[in-house]
Amino acid sequence: ERPYSKVFVVLWDPRHIELHTMSGTREPKTATGETGPGQVPRDQAVISGFVGAFNGGFQATHGEFGMMADQVVYLPPKPYAATVARLEDGSTAFGTWPNDASIPESITSFRQNLTPLIMDNIENPYHRTWWGGVPPGWEDATRTVRTGLCLTREGFVGYFYGSGIDSTHLTTAMQAARCQYGLQLDMNPGHTGFEFYRVGRKGTLPDLGRKLDAQWEAKGDIQGANGWEFMGRRMIRFMNLMHFPR
Repeated sequence: ERPYSKVFVVLWDPRHIELHTMSGTREPKTATGETGPGQVPRDQAVISGFVGAFNGGFQATHGEFGMMADQVVYLPPKPYAATVARLEDGSTAFGTWPNDASIPESITSFRQNLTPLIMDNIENPYHRTWWGGVPPGWEDATRTVRTGLCLTREGFVGYFYGSGIDSTHLTTAMQAARCQYGLQLDMNPGHTGFEFYRVGRKGTLPDLGRKLDAQWEAKGDIQGANGWEFMGRRMIRFMNLMHFPR
């Protein structure tokens, strides 16, 4: 019915790619107003293997869903919230937070948003009816850019990006990708998206043999990491993401 509604997917193997969490410089805020550094760590071991980045869930004012990065708790975990976490051994974990505010020592970082879209292969297990609003003045109150994250039955992690969709379309796409657990991330155009990166010492990145397309490709020095440079691109050419490369 809506050929303009497409969902794009990136899948990766968590045995090879770790998923890290980073708090922003403005959101989310702790109860004392503390925020995070808002950038990928400049540690050589991190940036040398950096492959991609995307934004997480809602602002604190839109639900106060939990957030912890590198064992710093910015917002406490919320019961029944859909959660993605990084464990001590570097593995990626998905699950719904129990009715318990304590954080297991095995969890080093986590991010929450809403209740799960899919849990144990069941669609919308908590029967949620509100999945976030659209910008003021939009005629359609539900269909917009929506993103999500899931764990497939085969153990892969998937990132989903769709424009002109609602939560049902996002869930359908996850089911098509064989997701057993899925959560919605952020939504609405402009600040929602995914970027691929390749990082190396200056002069070591490959020559593509052509000029970069500024609409969705970029190359430059990494601020705060002398002697390092990056190449990057949006996940898809027409992804409406502000401040690229972000």
